[in-house]
Amino acid sequence: MAAVCTALTVAAILVDPTEFGKPQEPDELLSTIEKAATYYEFEHYDRAAETYALAAERGMEIGIEWFRYARSVELSSELDLEKYVTAYRLLLQQTPSHDYLAEAETVLSAHAVPFSYVHAQDGTHVEGSLMVVTGAISRVSRGRIESGTDILIVHTQPDTWFGYMGEPIHIVAPKNLNYQSGETITTIGWYDGWCEVSDDAGGSSSYPCLIAAGVVVDR
Repeated sequence: MAAVCTALTVAAILVDPTEFGKPQEPDELLSTIEKAATYYEFEHYDRAAETYALAAERGMEIGIEWFRYARSVELSSELDLEKYVTAYRLLLQQTPSHDYLAEAETVLSAHAVPFSYVHAQDGTHVEGSLMVVTGAISRVSRGRIESGTDILIVHTQPDTWFGYMGEPIHIVAPKNLNYQSGETITTIGWYDGWCEVSDDAGGSSSYPCLIAAGVVVDR
């Protein structure tokens, strides 16, 4: 925490205001994040939540700080899963070895609905619900770099011999991993109902669909 605050402070004052003959405006975002992080460190979670909200409005995109934002809101008022989802997504991209990632995953997994192919078929699953699903990748369609996503077809039915086989689901996954067929993954994301997916032969198939916030390869 001290290192982060120091780095932010150094970044904010790196340019000498007198160097160019007139005072320079401080970077509002870095200053706001530093202030929020200080409130968080001293357990003033209501003030931290308010200040992190300002930083978020100004474009904060730091996974560690988004986690602290989510935790501050939870401790000062109520659980906000959307903030934990944002923290989880950014932590996976930026600092996947950080302890906050496991904490965010624990929070989300505890409140996510386990995916069931049967429940998808009978309409029990509600579109927009936060879900967690584990399965094996059977196909990867890599999207353009600018899209930021790849498309995965994942088998979700446990199988004694193959790990997972059957009951496929279509996942729109962020490009934070080099996905490979055969890998077993766990995904947290939003259920998006059923979707038609084109195949290489010119036909299409229907799959339950998930918009992933993050994907972790099971080891």
